[in-house]
Amino acid sequence: MFLLTRHPTFDFGFYYFLDLGAVEGIVYEPLENAILWTCNNNASINKLKLSVNNSKPEIIYRLSVDDKPRGIDVDSCEQWVIC
Repeated sequence: MFLLTRHPTFDFGFYYFLDLGAVEGIVYEPLENAILWTCNNNASINKLKLSVNNSKPEIIYRLSVDDKPRGIDVDSCEQWVIC
């Protein structure tokens, strides 16, 4: 899956595609203005902050290699990520 995002070095309308890997589930988290997704390529839960310039995807949790993460949801009030 690809995400269209602002180019990190140009602040005047240049966008580029960011490869998110094999996304199984994706959710928007409004308090941090971020998207979180599960990726089957490396069995991980990832986050990208949309309101931070030059933001890069970060792995927030890595599962075992045998795990196949599917759906994802967030509870913004309790700050829980549910997979």
